[in-house]
Amino acid sequence: MIAVGFIAGTFRFMQVAFLELFADSIAYKIKLEYFKATLRKDSTWFDAHNPNEMGTKIGKECQLIQRGIGEKIGDLYGTAILFVLGYAVAFLIGWEFSLILLGAIPIVLVSGFIMAKAGNSGVAEELIAYQQCAGIAEQSLQAIKVVHTYGREELESKNYNKYLNRTLD
Repeated sequence: MIAVGFIAGTFRFMQVAFLELFADSIAYKIKLEYFKATLRKDSTWFDAHNPNEMGTKIGKECQLIQRGIGEKIGDLYGTAILFVLGYAVAFLIGWEFSLILLGAIPIVLVSGFIMAKAGNSGVAEELIAYQQCAGIAEQSLQAIKVVHTYGREELESKNYNKYLNRTLD
């Protein structure tokens, strides 16, 4: 078992290392192409888009791509391979017990699907509430002189808290 663990750890390390290198390469190429495309834009495009925010925006987007390629794909492949190899070894050692566990796979898949569906619906509601919070905050801060002049700070704060409390539910 120690040898199997060592071999699995070695392959997992190589998988993560190579996928991270691949993800870094892809992110570098995307940043380079984005910069080239930006340089080809005419001056009116820069009136509508803030060039100071572009570096941060592309950095965040490339970081998400890197995480998706490096970590997520690696985890998916690693989990799938360990699942198949685990059942192969289980069938070699004790096929009767493995058949019983194989019968439990549909139950595990259905319960996992239900949990994922419940989690995703909660996240979607949370994102909507955060968007509403951000909208109220942005609106208030853009018109801060008006809010302050008419003494509406407390009302704006209550509105913000109302939407913020929805994220906790």
